[in-house]
Amino acid sequence: MIIDKSDKISAKNELKSNGKIIKNKTTNMIAVIVQKLFQLDLWDISGKESLSQEVVRISYAGDSINKSYFCKLLYNGTFQEEYLGKIWLWGALKMKPRLKKDYSLSIIEIRNIFSKLFLRSKCFIIPTWVYSYVGKSFDLDLAIKQSKSLKEDVRKIKNSEFSFEITRDRKLFNTFYYNMYKPRIINRFGEGVLLKSHSLLGKKFKKNGDLLLVKKENDYLGGHLIIYENNHAEIYSAGLKEGDRKYDKIGVSAAAYYFSFKFLKNKKFNKIGLGFSRGFLNDGVLRFKNKFCQTVKMKSPLGKSFILTAFDKSEGAKSFLIKNPFMFLGRNGLNAAIFSDDASLSQDYFLRICKDYHLKGIKKVCFYKFDLNEQNKNDFLESSDINDLELHSADELFDDYCHYS
Repeated sequence: MIIDKSDKISAKNELKSNGKIIKNKTTNMIAVIVQKLFQLDLWDISGKESLSQEVVRISYAGDSINKSYFCKLLYNGTFQEEYLGKIWLWGALKMKPRLKKDYSLSIIEIRNIFSKLFLRSKCFIIPTWVYSYVGKSFDLDLAIKQSKSLKEDVRKIKNSEFSFEITRDRKLFNTFYYNMYKPRIINRFGEGVLLKSHSLLGKKFKKNGDLLLVKKENDYLGGHLIIYENNHAEIYSAGLKEGDRKYDKIGVSAAAYYFSFKFLKNKKFNKIGLGFSRGFLNDGVLRFKNKFCQTVKMKSPLGKSFILTAFDKSEGAKSFLIKNPFMFLGRNGLNAAIFSDDASLSQDYFLRICKDYHLKGIKKVCFYKFDLNEQNKNDFLESSDINDLELHSADELFDDYCHYS
């Protein structure tokens, strides 16, 4: 076969054209990835802090879903906001020194993979979500004996005459997704929340999963999608009929966990995953899972954390910190931050704090006291036999703040 000169030129031009297309597609793909990782939406938000009723103004750089959650914690839903547009992460960090005069708090979202780059003593890296699980040594019967709350759950389950059904029926999966999972997520987190798609859950269910449904007589009231992978079980998604919290009140969600553990008890998995909860220690879902002696950890490197910086000691800012203890990333791993302005601190007080907030997976509990005095220090020294507890002055956090330049 003879290839003439025109064919060679045509082939060369086609290669050049394809090369440009590939180069442009690659460039566009990189640009999209960079935007997803580093570009944020910026808001100026103010309102009355829910407990003190003092006005608190914050600068928030992140996404609308996490912003809504944070504002619910701070303002309980009543606030004013102004959207200021897009900003790059480094731009948000550099503007922080200029915010001190007019703002009480700055919140900036970052990907977990970058979080250790921003560890500083005057601000906190708070995971937006933490993953929790129980190990193979977990004993449901022992947990029930040790927990008044679990005993009450079991009493409700028996009195309500709930039962459960394990199924791999596709029609029942569709019922779970559209009538339980989807409405529960939307009702709890809002319309803008990122739902796991029907396709994704359906594939996992078909490949290696079971559907556990809580029912009363023939009425399905809620349930769990349980996925099996690498010698562990994962309570991957939870559902509640029509997303209605009245079913929570009669014990349906508690029954779903109770029956899931009963079902998985003899299958000898190395661990049972309990899914994700918010990184704030008074979060209802997180506290519910405490009944099962959960272990918490930051799981996804592409997940997000809040960089929280406090600029002033206004009553509103102090009230927010006191009523919202949280987990934060330290050089040693996850720690707990507890704030207080109580005048006196007893050993019983510190013991109660550790019991409530020193979850498995948390390395230490850092106690931040406003107006720390010598008596507080003496009280703490008397409690020095409490492991993994540190006492700090909360006021020192406001003397300076993180600088990024």
